[in-house]
Amino acid sequence: MVKELILNNWQKEALNFWYKNNYKGIVQASTGSGKTLLGIEISKKFPDENVLVIVQTEHLMLQWKDFFNEYLDEEIGMIGGKYKEEKRITIVIINNLRNVIGKEYDIIIYDECHHSVSNVAINLLVNNKFKRLLLLTATLEREDLRHLLLEELKLQVVYNYTQEEAIKDKLLSQFILINKSVCLQLDEYEKYKELDEFIRENMKLFSSFDEIIKQIKYNPIARMLMKAITGRRSLLLNAESKITETYKILEKEGFPKTIIFCEYIKMAEKIYNLILLKERKDCGIYHSGLKTEERQKMIENFKGDISRILVVVKATDEGINVPNASMGIIVAGSSVKRQSIQRVGRILRGMEGKTAKIYSLYVKNTKDEDWQRKSLGNIYSVAKEVKWE
Repeated sequence: MVKELILNNWQKEALNFWYKNNYKGIVQASTGSGKTLLGIEISKKFPDENVLVIVQTEHLMLQWKDFFNEYLDEEIGMIGGKYKEEKRITIVIINNLRNVIGKEYDIIIYDECHHSVSNVAINLLVNNKFKRLLLLTATLEREDLRHLLLEELKLQVVYNYTQEEAIKDKLLSQFILINKSVCLQLDEYEKYKELDEFIRENMKLFSSFDEIIKQIKYNPIARMLMKAITGRRSLLLNAESKITETYKILEKEGFPKTIIFCEYIKMAEKIYNLILLKERKDCGIYHSGLKTEERQKMIENFKGDISRILVVVKATDEGINVPNASMGIIVAGSSVKRQSIQRVGRILRGMEGKTAKIYSLYVKNTKDEDWQRKSLGNIYSVAKEVKWE
């Protein structure tokens, strides 16, 4: 039996703005606030129209299908992986877009539309015929500014619903942000100093970071400099002390339901293995190196409280529905504001009336601290309290 779809005030308002903009535009809304239901609603509203939903991963395709099945009594088509069937409503994974370019759809719903700046996606938006276009994102802005290409297609944000508004409306919980410093080990510090000095000295030879990128193909110094920048970033994000500090935080807080965010699989596996070594069997891990079935099982175990701790690598930055965590640990902060906002949003959903805790680890007095202040700066004003330890 299908559920009745009941929209809250912001969702109704967002769709009204979208309708008034000739059924075209971008809705930017906080992670965890219910963007998916906008797509479900317009699919129901126009029952005689063909719908194409574009997503980033197979897991998200299956997640959208589950949402449709909750509110609509009809078969849903899927294109991607082992799925190749089209229906009135078809969900396609982004790397299968070439299979649908040139086809006619009445409605296109583009989830996580900050990815729509890829050449294939732009081609789809330009060459496919459609009556209505809804693009969804938590944060549209990209550091490379390629989101501005959407403006050239006359696509604009018709509605913006912020994390602050979602917290005020009690769709997301309040949270305390704790910036926790760690130190490099001696060998890591020596390597960091060497890389940092090389970067500082050679950056003087270039007018900007973009200039380094432009010269990489023919300038050996540009190539060496980029290698050093990448090496420094990797060293800081994977500092060994972050591994032990993560476990100390879990222990201090009494092992609440927690999502641990990492940048790299190797780091995630080290933390996961340490937790298991400490005889905590209620821990799962989620990353792109696992099979789809394994990833789904990890998410289901976490949802069902079989696992109390979930270590993830970037994957949950893009729309994965992981409810009911009361604490987050950002082991490796991202300099990309979008990722930081999405990670915070993962923790805050489904905790009405409670205050979540988010720990964000950084290496003090290094470039890592600069990234920390940059990427989380727009979150500080939303937090109930911000601490530096």
